[in-house]
Amino acid sequence: SFPTRRSSDLFRPRARILQLMGDELIRHHRLALFELVKNAYDADAPKVRLTFYEIEDPERARIVIEDTGEGMDLKTVLNIWLEPGSNHRAEQRVRGERTAQFGRWPVGEKGIGRFASHKLGNNISMVTRRAGCPEIGVDIDWEKVAANRYLDDAIVEVTERNPTTFKTNSGTRIEITRLRQRWTRGDVRRLYRAVAAMTSPFATGDAFVPEVNFLPDPGWTEGMISPSELNRLAMFEFDFELSDRKSVV
Repeated sequence: SFPTRRSSDLFRPRARILQLMGDELIRHHRLALFELVKNAYDADAPKVRLTFYEIEDPERARIVIEDTGEGMDLKTVLNIWLEPGSNHRAEQRVRGERTAQFGRWPVGEKGIGRFASHKLGNNISMVTRRAGCPEIGVDIDWEKVAANRYLDDAIVEVTERNPTTFKTNSGTRIEITRLRQRWTRGDVRRLYRAVAAMTSPFATGDAFVPEVNFLPDPGWTEGMISPSELNRLAMFEFDFELSDRKSVV
């Protein structure tokens, strides 16, 4: 007779599965960066800042995403952010749970947003802090991770420390270096439109305000309309009121 093998002996993911998640599930680096913007929205951030540094120089280019959202503590980083396929956001949607400050409905649900960073670059450095908690630092070299045979052999540096980046507030900062694709003017303009679509043109207390900056500025977003300009350029205006009886005045 032959021994029966248990499934736990058979399913052991290769380390390169993280590469596949970034490369195959997110088809374009523009969409990968947009996933990180959505992460900031789900983190209840009032604003997120995208900064492209030296974007026209492939050797020196880097991208920084900074938000002032709820941030993460050590438990969240280890048990949610570093878990491929975490269903944390999907469970929030099932429970009908909205964010605490702005009452937002989560837009992320597949648990792959954090692996969008691999689509963007080979190195990621993240700093995050939840209010009242120590600051957490995470450094990932995706090439070193993929060089391991199995996923449980891969080493990711996670440190807990006194706040240095978020001394007085919570939030998350992600810096991506050694970019894997060259960004073009068309890529940037399409990303700008997608990010701007998340901003309400009206002055509301729960608005999400993304910023896109370049250092130095190549002028790739010149002539594009910002959400704040939509009201000024609108061809029509409507005044209406909604009641519980679903009537429109």
